[in-house]
Amino acid sequence: MQSKRTLRDKILEERRNQSPKRLDSMNHSVKEKLETIPEFSKAETISIYISKKQEVKTEDLIKEKLTQGRTIVVPLVDEGSSNLRFSQIRSFEEELEGGNFGVLEPKDEFRRIRSGLDVDVVLVPGVVWSEKGYRIGYGRGYYDRYLTDLGRKVPTIGLSFEFQLLPETPIEQQDVPVQIITTERRVIRCRS
Repeated sequence: MQSKRTLRDKILEERRNQSPKRLDSMNHSVKEKLETIPEFSKAETISIYISKKQEVKTEDLIKEKLTQGRTIVVPLVDEGSSNLRFSQIRSFEEELEGGNFGVLEPKDEFRRIRSGLDVDVVLVPGVVWSEKGYRIGYGRGYYDRYLTDLGRKVPTIGLSFEFQLLPETPIEQQDVPVQIITTERRVIRCRS
């Protein structure tokens, strides 16, 4: 089996090579599939990552859920502790600015720190996914630590394009699988 780094590099390259039109189409289909998942569609408080570059796009989803009156919390990187913190946002356009690793984060005056554990569902980013729910991220371990703290009591959903999904990936002791993965083609209930 290839190393995590090799798989990450390969999939990131494939992601960069997708045309904007194809990415838009796949993003639309991922969002449609996501809405069919009861754990997500019924959730009132949602932890959602803010997408960057060619990740499965979350901007429109966040805006839509805010319009519906849902509570949205987004991650902030706490570099001092190497953990994620979470802040509630009320406006995508007005409250965010460039933060760590090129990801939008709430501006200081709009930080409403909330527990990342007090949510109904968590949407998780990843670069490479296995059908068992394991993910390869960017290698910093922020989400693995968060998912460890979360345990299995809150549903976790990985957002992925089909080409990012493999039958298996290398697994290390600290890796924590998500419970569900949705791609533009299917919803997978993971069994790790």
